This record gives sequence, C-alpha cells and structure tokens, in this order.
Amino acid sequence: MVYILELKTVQSGAFKTLVEALKEILNDVNFEFSPYYLENESSDTVDKNDSDSDSEINSDESDSDDENVKSKNVVSKNKKVGGLKVMAVNKTQTILIHLKLDADKFDYYYCARKKLILGINMLNFYRLIKTMSNFDTLTLAVDDEDINKLIIKLENGDKNCVSTYKLNLMDLDVEDIEVEPAKFPYSINMLSVDFHKICKDMHNIAEKIEIKCTSKKIYFHCKGEMASLETELGETANGLSIDVYHDEIVQGLFELKNLVLFTKCTNLCNTVTLYIKNDYPLVIKYSVAALGEIKLCLSPNKPKDSYEYLS
Repeated sequence: MVYILELKTVQSGAFKTLVEALKEILNDVNFEFSPYYLENESSDTVDKNDSDSDSEINSDESDSDDENVKSKNVVSKNKKVGGLKVMAVNKTQTILIHLKLDADKFDYYYCARKKLILGINMLNFYRLIKTMSNFDTLTLAVDDEDINKLIIKLENGDKNCVSTYKLNLMDLDVEDIEVEPAKFPYSINMLSVDFHKICKDMHNIAEKIEIKCTSKKIYFHCKGEMASLETELGETANGLSIDVYHDEIVQGLFELKNLVLFTKCTNLCNTVTLYIKNDYPLVIKYSVAALGEIKLCLSPNKPKDSYEYLS
C-alpha cells in the first residue's frame, strides 16, 4: 500500500465542525490537495505590507510545477505552503466558499501529486466522522491502487482503538472559479457568538438584514411584518474593533437565511472578521482552529430591492 495523499491532525474537533458547517451549504464538493511546498513565481522576499494587507482579499495560489515533497519543519523563503483548498459556490449561486488549510499546520502532510482533486459528498463525509471525539487523531489518505476511495482513520490512544472507513469518491466537474482581488474600506472584527446571535434574532423577525458600517460603528437592521429591529455596536476593548482603510459609509442588504447557515462556523473560532463594501458581496472570515481559514462570500440583494426594503 502506497499513499499518494496522507495527512494527519489532532485538531479533529475543528475539522468535524468545518465539515458539519460545509454540508449545510454545499452538497458535492471537490477537495483540491497540493504538495507541501508551492514555488513562488519569484524567489525574492515579498514585503508583507504590500502583498498581505487586511483590506485586500485575494484568490488562492496558482498551480505549482514542484516535485513531490514530504513535510518539513522549516519553510524556505522562496517557497509557499500548499495544502487543502476548496473553492465552490452553492446551488443558488449566492454563496461562495473559499477554504484553505495549510500543509504545515497539519501534524503530518504528504501529497505526491502537484494537484489531486477528490470529489466528496459532504453529507456522507460528515456521517462517517460525526462520532469523532476531540481526543481522536484524524488521518485522511488515498491509496494509489484504490484512488476512488478516501481512507478515513480515527485513532484514540487512550482506548487503543483504530477505526478505518473508506468513503466512495465522486467524479465531479471541475469549476474554474476566478476571484479578483478586492480592497475593502473596512474590516470588522467581532465575537462570533455576538454576530450569530444578531443574525438569529433578526431571522425571527425578517428575511433580510441591512448591514451598515462607518468608521466608528456597525449597524444591523431588519424589518418584518410584525416588527423591526436595529442593533448598533461600537468599538470595545475586548469586543468589536473596526479597521479603517477608507472612511466612507458602506451598506448592503443580505438574505438572513444564508447568514444563519453559517451558524455552525461559530464554534470554529472566538472571533469573526467581516469585510464590507458598497455593491459587493459580504465576506465573512473564520479561522479553522490553527489549520487555516475559511471565507464565506454572500451576494447582496440588488440595489432596487434595498430601496424598497428600507423605504
């Protein structure tokens, strides 16, 4: 048995939560794995301030022509780390998911191909790992002699127990989704539980939520047949913080049913970051424990719908 893919992590709880959240939004998904190292186009050192500003959301790395390499502890300056990537949209084309888990954040990571794409049914995947505990070590692997199955191994050292599943993979069409870099006037950091409480409370009243942000405060507003609700949040030492890149008033109207779908992401991290600009999707970023991050991009309602809703 020779593995063309093998990764291992003790952060099993976060991984299970991630899959549980994804199954609420996506049905069948392509998981794209790349080698541990991806060559940069240039070996020169890149100024982080120029290439990694919080105000800019970039699409993910391009394909690499690297030779197959196993995991190492030190990342060379002229190389960037590969890993697991998901870029997908839901059936209604209203939500874009961008997931990146870094190879160097796993306890062990090896991919023998420069691009390995596995088609996975998210509900079936979750059914197999939903009993996984926080004390289990999770291993995902693909055998080169049985590439149509994903090996899922759950190990518990205290119980001296190993459970091995083999999930049938799917042959899915590969969508080439390009995302142009975008600069946002604001990024808002707030507690995950606060954000999702606001969304849940407003979902009990209305179908849509207006989010408006200034350099000092963020406003959430909804209006239904029985009532309306507005929640205003200002900056605090341990709560909300607003990073300002361009001082202007921005606002957008979004479907609450889609925001409520993200509720399970609350358990991934304590804080959530919102990126908002006028006439542009709302970008919501969560850390996936220490493994990487997931961005959920939600399309706004059309401007004429916003005017009718707010009138």
